[in-house]
Amino acid sequence: MHRVVLRFLFSLHRRVGVSLLIFIILLSVSGIMLNHTESFHLDERYVQQGWILKLYGIQTADPDTVYTVDEHYLFALDGDLYLDSEAIASGFGKLIGAMRIAETLFVVSDNKILLLSDNGDVLEQIDGLLLGVFGTIDGLGKSGNKLILSIEGRAQKLDIESLRLTHIEDSSRVTWARATALNDTMRDELPEQVPRHALSWERVILDLHSGRIVGGWGVWFMDLVAILLITLSLAGAILWYQRISRSKAR
Repeated sequence: MHRVVLRFLFSLHRRVGVSLLIFIILLSVSGIMLNHTESFHLDERYVQQGWILKLYGIQTADPDTVYTVDEHYLFALDGDLYLDSEAIASGFGKLIGAMRIAETLFVVSDNKILLLSDNGDVLEQIDGLLLGVFGTIDGLGKSGNKLILSIEGRAQKLDIESLRLTHIEDSSRVTWARATALNDTMRDELPEQVPRHALSWERVILDLHSGRIVGGWGVWFMDLVAILLITLSLAGAILWYQRISRSKAR
């Protein structure tokens, strides 16, 4: 075979091989896992990672919006506020924080404040505009028995009786509400509209193997990868045959 053709095949084999290395590993690992689905229990394990669920258009509660108060936990989903597994308010907006002060449970969104009883009854709802808040509420805290709001990053003390806000110069003593992640117990108690068993790892790995995980174009891309692998194999076979032929000729 002409030397120019052999050089081209060798260069093609080397370049294509290096370019496809990550895809060869991906296809090999995902193929092995799919062959042993039962051993890995992939059909019984479900995806909980929000960013993967979003690839499939599945909406779930964001762990960053979960707050625990005593034995309760609160989170917002699709504008509804949940106390444990029960929806207690609609049109709530983004959950900013939850905290108990004295005998009252305060829950704050980016534009309103709810005062709750221990069993989740709404005692009072305060709209942010009534407080003269024209910015976004971005934090909830307390200093002693005083309710503190962070508005556009500035700490403000709220008097619940008069609904007056007072700016705080020193916020170092303020205890701020901190979000927590959903643990397994919380996740098992979530309401049915929060999908927990909607997507198995078997489906994800199968879609990763076929390219469907990124949509229709991903399938065509993996088809191209397959064609290049066939080309790589044929080029390798031809080069191997030429080397054997030369060895015999000597």
